[in-house]
Amino acid sequence: MKIYIFEQIDQVSGNYHSGGGLVIIAKDIDHAKEIILADKEIQPTEEEWAKVESYDLAENVEPKFWTMPDAGCC
Repeated sequence: MKIYIFEQIDQVSGNYHSGGGLVIIAKDIDHAKEIILADKEIQPTEEEWAKVESYDLAENVEPKFWTMPDAGCC
């Protein structure tokens, strides 16, 4: 399994401040793209996918993802 870390993407939530961070655990990048389809608000661009950080995980864990929406100034 791998972990994919987006420090900041433009569209991660439907909030007024729609950007934020995203972390995905998946088998590979295609699996990561498939997993986030469950949340229609998450829409990384191809440019953002090209810049994602990824690391191999030491253990085989369940695929999942976390969003960290930008709280903004409000």
